[in-house]
Amino acid sequence: MDTKFFKVSEIRPEQVKEYLVSIFGVKIQDKVYNQLKDLVNDYPGFDYWFNNIVYPDVIRANGNREILFSFAGENNKVVSSIAILKKTETEKKICTFRINEECRSQGLGEALLKACMVYLETDKPIITISDLRMDMFQKLLQKYNFKEMQKLPNYYQDGSIEHVYNGELGSKVSYK
Repeated sequence: MDTKFFKVSEIRPEQVKEYLVSIFGVKIQDKVYNQLKDLVNDYPGFDYWFNNIVYPDVIRANGNREILFSFAGENNKVVSSIAILKKTETEKKICTFRINEECRSQGLGEALLKACMVYLETDKPIITISDLRMDMFQKLLQKYNFKEMQKLPNYYQDGSIEHVYNGELGSKVSYK
């Protein structure tokens, strides 16, 4: 599968206005968020984190955070994949990784993972996965020899275990 991934930080306002807004009728922040908003059920504070921490940092284009995404479907109107990445001196992490249900089982997950590793400049990025979503990631985790380093009960959500690969998380962070 030959997929073109876009970096939100590299899209200029004119391009967003001319291309994305004309196609979607919404700004890219809203389009990306709408594809991920169900995560508020699993990750309390997700909406605050995305809108007040991630997106502003991406727009500043300082390289600490990035949103990768790709399109599919007729006239490329469907957001087929999204990854939210954090890259600092001490942390290279895949914060969010999502493949549109209509686009699964086509190799897009592996392509997105490779694009994440290129941006993060590591083949062992930190990623956390809820026990509720482990089945979706098992093949990629095994194929790329990701090592589970922590199991954190109730880290993001009560009654759920967060599995941490290729690194460790510090103390729990709470967003409004």
